[in-house]
Amino acid sequence: MTNLEFLEPHTSLHDAHIDLTIFEKVETVSALLLHDVKTNQGSQVFMTEHTVREGELGSPKNVSLPSVINHLSSHLNRTERSSSRKIIDGRILYRSSSEILFYTPAKHYTMTFLDNSKKNNSHSVPMPAHVMFYSDGKLRCYAIKSSERPTETTELFISPIPNLYMGNDLCFGTNKHPSMDSNQLVDELIDIAFSSVSNGTHINKPLNDISSFELNRYLINSKHNDSFDHAQLKPLNYTVKFVLENL
Repeated sequence: MTNLEFLEPHTSLHDAHIDLTIFEKVETVSALLLHDVKTNQGSQVFMTEHTVREGELGSPKNVSLPSVINHLSSHLNRTERSSSRKIIDGRILYRSSSEILFYTPAKHYTMTFLDNSKKNNSHSVPMPAHVMFYSDGKLRCYAIKSSERPTETTELFISPIPNLYMGNDLCFGTNKHPSMDSNQLVDELIDIAFSSVSNGTHINKPLNDISSFELNRYLINSKHNDSFDHAQLKPLNYTVKFVLENL
């Protein structure tokens, strides 16, 4: 049996050793050895494969170069497939390299409001389900009444989220615009939409019976309710399909 000792990390440009100290755990399970032997007929090269247990090489098994190539190729393909197979976030309705359309179900959010004395007060507020579209650094927010996954025919309503402009665009304020490459993009956008400090809405009458000046107080007073009052939602007179085709 031959004991394996990993080489120490090197900084020389001529050394191509791997710095194994950067990994949390390294387990060597197999080793390929190339042998250069001298015989009466001259030098010969052959390769052996060894299993590795507890850092020690097992008995050799002769292998050919084509079989080694096939083995490594198969292993690399399995590793690549495993790393690329990820469960798609069920909230995402559509996604490209520059756009994302997603929804979030109705729930209570901890929302922060700026009161008359310029102090921040947080309350757990019920909000309706939403469809959100993020593109070109803009986040458009739409309320929906259905608790089911939206479809192209799902009707959209003006969102009661504070900090919205006419056109349903969210004011980001001092928040950074998340990168489209972020693995947490949906959660980051939801957090910005619902958790930013509310200075009020820029929509004159965001709800049927509530003006822009009354919105914060209305939302705070609803904190004891189990759910948002859908009767207050104002229809936009278009559906999810319109967003997909026109934005």
